[in-house]
Amino acid sequence: MRIPAFNLRPLAFGLALAGAAFAAQAQEKVVFATNWKAQAGHGGFYQALVDGTYKKYGLDVDIQQGGPMVNNRPMLPAGKVDFLMTGNLLQSFDNVKNGVPTVVVAAFFQKDPQAMFAHPGQGFDTFKDMADKKSIQQGYAISEPLSIKAQAGFDPVVQLLADNGFSTYATTIETRADLIKNKPETVRKFIEASIIGWNNYLYGDNKAANELIAKTNPDSPIATLQGSIELMKKMGIVDSGESLTKGIGAMDEARVKDFYDKMVKAGLYKAGEVDLSKVVTTQFVNKGVGVDVRKKLTGK
Repeated sequence: MRIPAFNLRPLAFGLALAGAAFAAQAQEKVVFATNWKAQAGHGGFYQALVDGTYKKYGLDVDIQQGGPMVNNRPMLPAGKVDFLMTGNLLQSFDNVKNGVPTVVVAAFFQKDPQAMFAHPGQGFDTFKDMADKKSIQQGYAISEPLSIKAQAGFDPVVQLLADNGFSTYATTIETRADLIKNKPETVRKFIEASIIGWNNYLYGDNKAANELIAKTNPDSPIATLQGSIELMKKMGIVDSGESLTKGIGAMDEARVKDFYDKMVKAGLYKAGEVDLSKVVTTQFVNKGVGVDVRKKLTGK
């Protein structure tokens, strides 16, 4: 008796569909909001999105850009977003002071890019020289020098506040205290994938990320993005100091206290007014994540 052959194709196709559906379900939805329009200063996050790093970590990340008519800050404590890019530690001090349950979990800029600009050759070559308020201009060190060069035809003298005692971290990432408590793996995966994204953006092939940024924000053309990347690398904005060994995103609680003490001295806060133990956690950084990626891409 001849036994009829069993057609495995429908079964294989069904298993493939089931596997794809399971993979889709396994991707955890995460909403990440930035504090301004897409730009090179956000590059590592877009890199992790386009090169599949977030996906490899099991995350389906939705990046929602900020802008002049967008206020993403209240969306975090309200539970509308999971992670928020903030400017520097001043906003985080204010949150803790006012009882807002958010915590800084990483600092992707070791240096705040705020700077003072002056005309070259006018005697303002050091920070101490900048006494005449009419002769200097405040700005963002990874973007305005490019605009000045393009429009005025010269490279300005740039005095980075971070190199002159303004010791805050910048481009910090905040999340809710309850997310840290209840879903620490989600926080870990987002931060580690972002760290790897930043290494690849700074030192690897960033073409696709820049194309996405330029598409998301047409005011950030690719040539400007490349110029900003070079400025970030030159000034050590993202990767310098402790991040060289501890990984991009590194934070030091002693440095947080140092900056707070300076702000107390400047009169912005009172001593003991902010519980610094609630401002940051180093639970998800300082582990050397991404250092091997940088070494592979740069040889150092």
